[in-house]
Amino acid sequence: MPKPSKGMQLLEKSVHAVISAIEVYNKPDFKYREESFCILMVNAWELLLKGKLLTESGNDIRAIYVSENIVKKDGSKGTRKVNRKNRCGNNVTMDLFQCLRILGNRYEAEIDKACIANLEVLTEIRDNAVHFYNTDPEFTRKVLEVGTASLRSYITYVQQWFEYDLSRYNFYLMPISFFHSFELDSFSVSRREPQMKRLLEYIRRREDECQPEAHNPHSITLRFETRFVKSKDTDALEVRYTNNRICLAG
Repeated sequence: MPKPSKGMQLLEKSVHAVISAIEVYNKPDFKYREESFCILMVNAWELLLKGKLLTESGNDIRAIYVSENIVKKDGSKGTRKVNRKNRCGNNVTMDLFQCLRILGNRYEAEIDKACIANLEVLTEIRDNAVHFYNTDPEFTRKVLEVGTASLRSYITYVQQWFEYDLSRYNFYLMPISFFHSFELDSFSVSRREPQMKRLLEYIRRREDECQPEAHNPHSITLRFETRFVKSKDTDALEVRYTNNRICLAG
């Protein structure tokens, strides 16, 4: 059996990262699940974009390397380009947003603006988690909304770019109620830590800047509405997507 191309290998790694993100998130008592989900989801997107770049470039590994001007002996920069090296001497590869720019400029692989905004928000959440910490009921809810929208965009591009069969996986985040209403009502915004307040305000600004469009599979956030209704079939569960919201009735 022939070895998969470099692009397909990165796609496989990307899917594995997404599955890991979902599995971690869907563990109700996992203490670092929102942060872990965002870290893994950003990683999955970066691997997906690198896989697309390699595929577009004929699997030329140089397509994902970061280059820089050579430094002369006198400390000045020359015109010749060399690959940037990391601490152990390996070639540095592009980050998520460098991949987005190259795909759009060089290969005309247009990424929806709402998807890019979602990735910016997701990365901001990831950075806040990696460099400090996040703790807030509203943060927990926002991760669900941002993460669900990101998953929806991810599935769209995987199928569009690679025609990859995702039917064997369950790509959903459990829409469970994180807090009772009295817990949310009793939480004072005035007690919110400044860092968290700024993060949530940033997410709200991005939502206002990029309003959802009808029939567009991409958005910054997807909001959940859960309702339990009586049914003759006790196992019935209806799932609807409407007006940028996922509605569950069972």
